[in-house]
Amino acid sequence: MLSKIRLKIKDLLSSSVFWSWLMNGLRMTSGLIVLPLVIHYLPKPEFDMYFVFLSFWALIPIIDFGFVHNFGRAIAYAMAGASRLLSEGYEPEPNAKGPNYQLLFTILNTTRFLYRWFAIGTLAILATIGTWIIFKEVKETTSPTITWTAWGLMIIAIALEIYLAWWNNALMNMNRVRLALQYTVLAMMVRLIILAGLLIGGASLLSLPISNIISSLVQRVLSRIAVLKELPKPIPPANREAIKSTILQLWPNTWRTGIHLVSGYLSTQAMTLVCLKTMGLATSGMYGFTNQLLNIASSIAQAWTQVKWPYINQLRIKGDLSTLEKILRVRVWLQFTTYILIALIIVFLIPPLLSKHHTGKTLLPSPWLELMAGLKFFELNLTLSTTLIFTENRMPFFWATTFTNLASVILAVVLVKFTSLDLGAVILPPLILGLAYNFWRWPVEALRGINTTPLKFLFSIKPRD
Repeated sequence: MLSKIRLKIKDLLSSSVFWSWLMNGLRMTSGLIVLPLVIHYLPKPEFDMYFVFLSFWALIPIIDFGFVHNFGRAIAYAMAGASRLLSEGYEPEPNAKGPNYQLLFTILNTTRFLYRWFAIGTLAILATIGTWIIFKEVKETTSPTITWTAWGLMIIAIALEIYLAWWNNALMNMNRVRLALQYTVLAMMVRLIILAGLLIGGASLLSLPISNIISSLVQRVLSRIAVLKELPKPIPPANREAIKSTILQLWPNTWRTGIHLVSGYLSTQAMTLVCLKTMGLATSGMYGFTNQLLNIASSIAQAWTQVKWPYINQLRIKGDLSTLEKILRVRVWLQFTTYILIALIIVFLIPPLLSKHHTGKTLLPSPWLELMAGLKFFELNLTLSTTLIFTENRMPFFWATTFTNLASVILAVVLVKFTSLDLGAVILPPLILGLAYNFWRWPVEALRGINTTPLKFLFSIKPRD
């Protein structure tokens, strides 16, 4: 019995999906774990400033404007033996004997060069504009000297995170996914432990930047060592012309990726704002709470496919679409099943539990709750489809998805003003517009790229003529 339990634990710890779930779990709960300490140990002005610091930290994922995704795909291509990078599309290399290390060295040097300048630019902006934003509020804290010191360290922490984190992304896209996730989890735990310890020890606002700096260094050192172990020799000195050429090759899809991600983020925030300004705080709270729970369901479900994208990118270059299809089919069914099960729990079990315990918190009423769960399922499938297309180094979906994000917000405003749909005004626009085109067009296009159809892919059978 004990041997079976140990075997199950070993299998669990060897699963990249488990480490992805653990990482997302830490990301979602770390704030809740630290919050009681922040409330207890920080005076009100420092408490408020703490969340100002966090808002600056939250900007890190969008600072590189999509380069991280394109560098990741390029690294996976090089590991599969790609002979060169194209501005759009790719050249299959079915006879490649192994990684193209020369191309990989160029990509790594380009990444290091670019992220160094991202970090320097961010440092300059935060030191000037960021300082101007918080200047008056610093005087309201109980110890302006400590606050200014903490702000200086926070600027350094953000710049370091931008410059150092690319090593972990490189490791992941060299198909060392589990190891990269383990290092991320370790760094998050280090950050959490140090932050809690410093808060209890009376370090006040200094706790946040110090814990962030240390965790960034831990992740960077471990990831860099692991990346270098994968290479046959040390990374040679950078060739400026090769770096320039690589940036130019990656740029066309990079700016599209950046706008695509930002438009999706802004449309989500705009919907929440429309809800708040037109329906009030209580309704906005219901919308936000429901949205958050369904996003968690999507995040858990996506882990099944996310851990395989580096390998799928490599299979693209090798031209092994048959293996790609087999791997993806299993993962897609797991993703769909996981989301549906969690969504059913959210729709049918969470509302009565909230009511029973008199929490004062509620989810959206029927039928909007069910429609929003359906919307999130379609969006989950759309993300899967566009990511699969992206492994071809193409973004034919760019204009359609960007337009839909903008049109959804405009339609929501119109429906709020001229109809009595209430919550339907913010839920129906993305659902209707998505069903009109994006939700069916890009899944078909994605599967066409691996020489299959929806029916054949999902059920492994040939459609009738």
